[in-house]
Parts: sequence; C-alpha cells; structure tokens
Amino acid sequence: MRSRMWIAAIVSTTFVSLLAAGCSGSPQPDEASSSGASVPAVHRGQVAPDFTLPQATGTPITLSDLHGRPVLLYFSMGPG
Repeated sequence: MRSRMWIAAIVSTTFVSLLAAGCSGSPQPDEASSSGASVPAVHRGQVAPDFTLPQATGTPITLSDLHGRPVLLYFSMGPG
C-alpha cells in the first residue's frame, strides 16, 4: 500500500512539473526573432516610427495621421 502511494506521489509530481514547464510564458528565441521586420526600440520621450495598419473597418490609418493625439494599439487573435 505504501509503495502505491509513493508511485502516485512521484507520478503526480512529475506531471505537475511537466505541466508547469510547458505553460511557461517566455517565448523561445526562435519564435521571438522570427517575427519579421526589425524595428529599433523606442524609449520614453522619443517619437515612434511611422507605420500603417488597417482599422477595424478595413481602411488604412497611419500613425502620423494621429500626431498629437493619444494612441492605443490593440492586437487581438480573433474578432475584436
């Protein structure tokens, strides 16, 4: 009976450890570096580089069109 408890404890601990390792939020180096175009870092007080993205309506908008206004970028994996 005791050996079954030890085996169950070891299996449970192993399962939880593997689950925790698999759910870590840090991206792998290959995933982070294969994101596409390289953009230099922008620090507080610097002007962000100009870019164009489609709005929710599908029409394009450029960052420079919003100069002087606060801008919030919201990226979603599905319909917003």
